[in-house]
This record gives sequence, C-alpha cells and structure tokens, in this order.
Amino acid sequence: QPYRSMFDSAAMREGREQEGFAREWYENEKGVMVQESGIALTDDRRFGYSTDGFVCHTKGAIEVKTLVSPQRIGTFVTAPELIVADFIDQCDGGMWLCHLDWIDLIVWIPVFEDVGRKANVIRIERNETRIERLVDRLVTFDRRVSEVEDLFRNFSIDDIAKRCAAKLIPQEPITTVDFRETSAPWDRPDLAAPITKPVTTATKKPTPAASVAAVIDNPFNFVRN
Repeated sequence: QPYRSMFDSAAMREGREQEGFAREWYENEKGVMVQESGIALTDDRRFGYSTDGFVCHTKGAIEVKTLVSPQRIGTFVTAPELIVADFIDQCDGGMWLCHLDWIDLIVWIPVFEDVGRKANVIRIERNETRIERLVDRLVTFDRRVSEVEDLFRNFSIDDIAKRCAAKLIPQEPITTVDFRETSAPWDRPDLAAPITKPVTTATKKPTPAASVAAVIDNPFNFVRN
C-alpha cells in the first residue's frame, strides 16, 4: 500500500488542502500560469522529484510549504533562513532533475491572512556547487540502500546464527582495591581482619554469545563489524 496511507498528519493534510490556494494566489500575483505536473525521474529511475507546478514559458517552478505549527511559524518570523534551509535540498534536487534555473519557494501561512503576510515568496536560484554536493550525497545514499537491499535479499538465518555464535563478547573488567595501600592499620581484634592480599585488575575471558536473537533482529550489528 502507498506509504502515505500508513502515516498522514494534520499538518500534511492541511498542506495538501492549502496548496491549490497558494498556486492560485501566485498566478494572480505574478501574472503567470502554473502547470501542475507528476513526478520527474532520472533515466535510471533511481531519483525523482515532484513539483507543485512549473511556471509556464520559463525555466522555473514553485514549491509550496504550508506552515501550521506555532513553533514553525515563529521560526520563520524570527529566522526565515532556517525554514529555507529545511527545503533547499528539495529545491536543488528539483532544479537538477528538471533542468530549472530557479524555484520560487512559497511559504504559506494561512493564520497570517489578516495581517497580509499569508504568502511569502523566496526565490531559490540555481547553484551548481550546491547541486554537485547534493548529487554526491544522493549517489552515496543510493549505494548504501542497494547494499542493504542485497543483504536482505541474500542473507541466511543459519549463516547469521553461526557467525553470531562465534562472535566473542568482551566483558567489563573486574576492579578490586589493594587494602594494603589504602586501608588504615587494623585496630579491631574483635572482628576478622580484611583480606590484604593484593588483587590486580583483570578482565574476564570472552564468552560466546548466549543468543543470536539480537543480531537477527538487527543484522547490521554484524555487518558493521
């Protein structure tokens, strides 16, 4: 089933409901037409981007972000660059995949309608340096995902159990005190004197893993090692 059907917050629903209003406002304000679109994919279908609309007769697009929570709204009022930073990768990815020169980020705040600040447009210009860094991170992430997919497609429970059973788990060291160096002279003949034979710090011998359940639940424990 679609991922969105598994989790759908009130903020996400509000964002979908408000997107059309923001698009219509932008068209009227800028005197342009905005064409809705589906998802754009790379040729290998490894990466995708879904815009909120391409601005017709330009090499630009829009991204609508509806702010609902008081915390997010307060952050935008006091430090708008922090809100922009949350979405800069998405905008850079869109410009990369769709060969765009700019994206207008529309920070949409419905509760600010009465004060005339409901719509806030911030233009994100194409930056090749940022895009190159983003692509490098995407390729690295994709490679890691492929490795994990291969692990789960090909792993054997028996193999994991054997490797886990042979894995030695170090124990915490046993630390004792040398009473001859730290204790005062014993002056209680009515009580047994303490042991004064020095015992040096030692470590228990490693023991085989008692159970493989933890590693089977999280196979990355042995993958990392």
